[in-house]
Amino acid sequence: MSRLLKRVLGAIEHHGALLVFPLNNRPQPLALWHVLFPDQPMNWEWSNDGDDQVVQMWHLRRELMESGQIYYGKLFRGRATVLSLSAFEAAWRLTQSHRELGLVGEASEIAELLDFDSPLSTKQLKSGTELMGRDNEARFNSAMKKLWSHLWIAGVGEVDEGAFPSLSHAWTASVLEESCRRGERLSEDLSRDLWEDLANGRELLSRLSPSGGTKIEQSKPRLRQDQSRVKKKSPR
Repeated sequence: MSRLLKRVLGAIEHHGALLVFPLNNRPQPLALWHVLFPDQPMNWEWSNDGDDQVVQMWHLRRELMESGQIYYGKLFRGRATVLSLSAFEAAWRLTQSHRELGLVGEASEIAELLDFDSPLSTKQLKSGTELMGRDNEARFNSAMKKLWSHLWIAGVGEVDEGAFPSLSHAWTASVLEESCRRGERLSEDLSRDLWEDLANGRELLSRLSPSGGTKIEQSKPRLRQDQSRVKKKSPR
């Protein structure tokens, strides 16, 4: 493990929750960029004249996902977010009542596919649920937003699919099984207190707060039975 990766993992553990890249170069919510390059605005350009730091951050993002020591998702306005495992456990508990409601439509189809076979790239998800093409783009993005917002899925790396790498998606309860179990054992009050103590907790809490006070009846997230269009794959 490189020194930089150790430093970044330490920062994530310290802050608990961080965006990867800053939101329009604003100081809040706190981002990993702010930790590594304080007081330096990010110049998002993929060229010889662009910031080397942006390229460095992009590669670092992949290393973080592949480390297995953090949760990577899109929790705040669809932006890349990293959580320490202890922060993830609190977030998992705070979103549990949402997951108990289950999933329908395209979100259910994508979830079933990932629960059966993870990890999968964006292209594989679209192909496996017959959501390829521009006409299905809005439906696919809407379904993914639902899955990200309640932590059903996690980013675990990248796949080379052409000029730009594609995110590799996995079923969260499979890749972070022990952390999910620990999160389910936390009380909602303790989870909320832990989350609010984070640097970005108050900024992100509204995205994670359960809509009601329903108690947990089962530990494994369930899917509604609306999965007729999912293509089953043979085990690898």
